[in-house]
Amino acid sequence: IFLANVLGVAWSFFVIDRLGRKKTLLASQIGSIISLIVIILSVNLVDLGYSETLPSPSYVSQGCVMTKCTACVASPHCGICLFNSTSGATEGFCTDASPTGASSLLDRCEISGGVFTPSYCPSHSNYFLLIALACFVIFFSLGLAPVPFMYASEVFPQRYRDLLTGISIASYYSLSAVVTLGFGILYPILGISNMFTMFLVATTLGLLFTLVFTPEIAGRSMETAHLLYRWPVWKGGRDGEEYTEYTAINSSE
Repeated sequence: IFLANVLGVAWSFFVIDRLGRKKTLLASQIGSIISLIVIILSVNLVDLGYSETLPSPSYVSQGCVMTKCTACVASPHCGICLFNSTSGATEGFCTDASPTGASSLLDRCEISGGVFTPSYCPSHSNYFLLIALACFVIFFSLGLAPVPFMYASEVFPQRYRDLLTGISIASYYSLSAVVTLGFGILYPILGISNMFTMFLVATTLGLLFTLVFTPEIAGRSMETAHLLYRWPVWKGGRDGEEYTEYTAINSSE
């Protein structure tokens, strides 16, 4: 994942000036959306490949009665007790974890001949999941990470630029902290598939916002880039008669 992040950042150095801010941002969002779809499908395939073996009722508390492997390992108090399978599917059941999380509670899984894992669902789909996660990091680092900072430093009028750029950057990092903290809280409640579905919805809304409201500012001077927002947003940052006339009048003045 670290190497994917480095690759995405290095790629952005060559792409942003060639494609422009808006096209780079759109490519980043589209790539992120495709990656998130593959992630969600991979997680669902992991659960489809899991076959539940019904345990003794005394082995599992009510809080760990789950039929999905990903939901079980998401809970900090539960884990999967795995058994060898001849059918190709992952067989096991969700059971309580010990206070340390390294084994099942009272070694119930180990006594019954299983292998306890608190955070892992073995599946061939994990390879697709890993590749999709790496692609998501690359596409995010390509445009969604750097381009907002470029817009923040270029589209504001000169007299308000310092203040509004500071507000933009503070909002960016504040919301990033909320997402990071919220993920840890909501992940055990909603499950990994629903969490990435929320990211997919947010990224799709961001794509629509970029298409409709974000002009292309590449090649504009920092003194005139904000003028693109004076005209209807569906012009997409391209010069129209009004914009040409406006700049001509103000240049003559």
